Amino acid sequence: FHYTRVVDLTLSGEFQLPTLAQLAEDETAQVANWMLVLAAVARGNSKTGGFKSRIIPVSGRIARGLGGQRKELHELAKQQIEEIEKVDKALRNALALATATGDREKMDKDSYARTSPYRDRLDAVADRDFFDALWTRFEAEQNGSALDFEAARRAFLLPLIDAARDLLEEGLADIPCPSIRRPRAEARARRSFESRLRSSETKIGFPGLLDDTQHGEQEMTDAA
Repeated sequence: FHYTRVVDLTLSGEFQLPTLAQLAEDETAQVANWMLVLAAVARGNSKTGGFKSRIIPVSGRIARGLGGQRKELHELAKQQIEEIEKVDKALRNALALATATGDREKMDKDSYARTSPYRDRLDAVADRDFFDALWTRFEAEQNGSALDFEAARRAFLLPLIDAARDLLEEGLADIPCPSIRRPRAEARARRSFESRLRSSETKIGFPGLLDDTQHGEQEMTDAA
């Protein structure tokens, strides 16, 4: 029950919610907090992958949204997933570049494959906080406050980016690289990571989200 699977099952509209997940208005008004429980036996080719379950706390307002406002919740969830993918790609490309000793022309499938352990750990961070952040964004949107919505967005994204930075540093320390090329590889990897996140293209980065002063200091360090 990865966050993308839960979003598909509960918010996409492609699946019919079970009866117990369809709450009446009086139920959500009388009970402040709910639990969304997902459980299944995973199966594959003539074998099972074991019993899997996930419990997600849901407030009464969110519970109502799962009924009549699933479309709005789904749009917010897709936006959040796209943001996670941007951070993931920034980490992937930076580590792959370091693996290729800082030479983009040497980046290949093996370079990208070595990034998987760090990307998996970043995804675990995103998965842990995904639904709390989604509910907060939904509440802010329903209240009609652009400032609250942006604050909710930043509260999810900035810690995720910090986690990606930490993983980048771990990866740079772990990835094999000839000592004579390591300074170049690390500097280019860090610059790739920060530049991508600060890209003015909204499909690639987060314009205006990160502090420009920090970026300037990072560029000076890379140049050195």
